[in-house]
Amino acid sequence: MKIRVTGFPGITNKEEIRRVFSAFGDITKVEKEYGKSIAYVTMPYDYQGLKAIHSLDGTRILGRVIIVEESFS
Repeated sequence: MKIRVTGFPGITNKEEIRRVFSAFGDITKVEKEYGKSIAYVTMPYDYQGLKAIHSLDGTRILGRVIIVEESFS
């Protein structure tokens, strides 16, 4: 499942994003451009991705509210 995350501070790197999402399961890929507030996280199992979405959407990371949703692209 590919997950789109918006709202991350631009200084957040791939390793930090991987750490946050790994609490919900395996991570196969993290995509993020430095300075951008959008990241994509790919998890191999839908149930792990859905758990991450429901648990993290609307939470604060480094003082900013993040939006976590399934990516259809």
